Amino acid sequence: MTYLDLKNDFFSDPTVEVADDGRSAVLAEDSQLAYVILSNDPGLGDPEVVLPGQSVWLTFDYSFVEATGNFDEFGAFLIDGDSGASIGEIYEFFIDGTGSGTVSWDLSSLAGNTLGLQFVLNAYDSEVGSTAIVRDVALQVVPIPAALPLFLGGLGALAGLGAARVRRSRKI
Repeated sequence: MTYLDLKNDFFSDPTVEVADDGRSAVLAEDSQLAYVILSNDPGLGDPEVVLPGQSVWLTFDYSFVEATGNFDEFGAFLIDGDSGASIGEIYEFFIDGTGSGTVSWDLSSLAGNTLGLQFVLNAYDSEVGSTAIVRDVALQVVPIPAALPLFLGGLGALAGLGAARVRRSRKI
C-alpha cells in the first residue's frame, strides 16, 4: 500500500489543516468561501500521484460532520489531468449528511490516463461549522487470486450447460 502525501503533493485552501505526516487533513467550512478544497491536479503542475493500472485501487477514509442547521456536502472525485474535469460519476463520492466510512475505486480501467484527485467541502448556506476529515489516502494493488479465473471459467461452463438444457427442453 502506498499512501499519498496530502501535505506536499496536494494544493489546499488556507482553512485546510494537513497533518505533518501528510496522512490526514481536516477541511473546515469558512464563511468567506463557498467551498474548501484539497486537490491534486497534474494539469496545474501538481505531481502525478494517482497512478492507475491493472488491479490498482484508490482508497481513503472519511468523516463528515454537518453542523446543525447547515445544508453542506463533502465530496471527492477523480479528475482528468488534462481538463481538470471529473472523469465520471462512477469515480465520484458525495455525502450531504453526517457520516463516515471508506471509499474505494478500482482504477484498472483507467490505465494510461493522467489523473488527479480532489476533496471538497461545499457550503450551501451562510452558517459555518461543518468539517470533513480525510485519512489514509492510498493506492493499493489488489491481486486476483490464481484460482479465481478457473472458478469463473467453471461457472461459465455451468451456465452454458444450463442454457443448452433450457434450449433442448423447449424444442420438445
